[in-house]
Amino acid sequence: MELVGRVIKGIYKLLDEIGSGGMATVYVARSLLTNEIVAVKILHSHIVEQTKFVKRFKREGKILSGLLDRHIIRVCDYGVDDNLHFIVTEYVTGFTLDASLEGLGPLNVDLALGIARQVAEGLRVTSDHSIVHRDIRPGNLMITRDGVVKIADFGIAKSLGLPRITEPGFLPGGTPFYISPEQLKGDVDIRSDIYSLGVTLYEMLIGQPPFIGENAVEVALKIEKVPPPSLSKQRNDISPELEALVHSCLAKQPQDRFQTPQEFIEAIDKIPGITAAEETTIAKAVAQMADSMACREPTLLPATAPSEGAALVTSSGQRFPIRGAVVRIGRKDRHRGIYPDIDLRPLDSRRQVSRLHAQIRRKGERWVVLEENGVLNGTWVNNRRIRAGVEVPIKHGDRLRLAGVRLIFEER
Repeated sequence: MELVGRVIKGIYKLLDEIGSGGMATVYVARSLLTNEIVAVKILHSHIVEQTKFVKRFKREGKILSGLLDRHIIRVCDYGVDDNLHFIVTEYVTGFTLDASLEGLGPLNVDLALGIARQVAEGLRVTSDHSIVHRDIRPGNLMITRDGVVKIADFGIAKSLGLPRITEPGFLPGGTPFYISPEQLKGDVDIRSDIYSLGVTLYEMLIGQPPFIGENAVEVALKIEKVPPPSLSKQRNDISPELEALVHSCLAKQPQDRFQTPQEFIEAIDKIPGITAAEETTIAKAVAQMADSMACREPTLLPATAPSEGAALVTSSGQRFPIRGAVVRIGRKDRHRGIYPDIDLRPLDSRRQVSRLHAQIRRKGERWVVLEENGVLNGTWVNNRRIRAGVEVPIKHGDRLRLAGVRLIFEER
């Protein structure tokens, strides 16, 4: 169902789709009352009948509406309009921490601690409201162009004041890298979020989480049993105090960690010789990352070459050449060693494109596209969703959408 142009609740006019996930689609919209640009998340119509997901979606709106802090994505409104379940939030311009790490690589100590400190300030507010986020990771942390870090996506948050709807063993976000040992069993409190923040800080310093593996089971076993690799053996500017801080966050037993976000903040402030980066410094790093991504675009999106038989083109004219009989499209994952022929990361800040999402193939005199198996967020040709593994013919001028990334197929 095409919703662009629709007005939700008589107030929020949907201007464009900016992302789609397993539960909902996100639109940029304008408030007809205030003229403010906002983001509107709308639950997918095909899962509205599934009570568990509707409850989780409503709970996200309820939780966020009570959290008023600059380090948490602000909710403006939520409810139901003509069977459309929606949440309206502030529209944040900037990058996820995940995208920043892709652009900058491992961060200097002050910058990493400055970002972690802001996240802890947001967690201090969630803790005061008896809320556990349960999915703190770089992909759920937004950094604005002003250098403010904001916690996003409370879709699986746990509130001690609301009924439980998630079963033990549920792994959020499709990746276990940031999950605490106790979260693997389902019993969590704020100390689980502190663990996840510790993993995120570790990744900011080293470039990858402490525990990686070939599959989720291997990673989960390491989280439960294996001590995290030493930071100081991988970087020579890691002080004993900083290493102790990170390892305290990553303690296997909750009672051995910082017990509150405030304790974590105070520990940062006590590290000798460390000045956690201020917002202006973080803003400069974000700008540097944006420039770095722009500088890399000619490499990622090269100009048309004589050997190019076709291309995928964005609305701004950026080109992804299609060379060869089979081209795989997706999102590079350095942790899993996945490198598709066309990497859509620069266009996919919300990480909705699957790592291996689709293929374009040359079949005699024609081209076809097919979706890879296991894709969650869909592939569309001229606004019609295609089925995984089914080859669909495409021609010059056809419009493709992989999750939230829109492209035009161009044949020479």
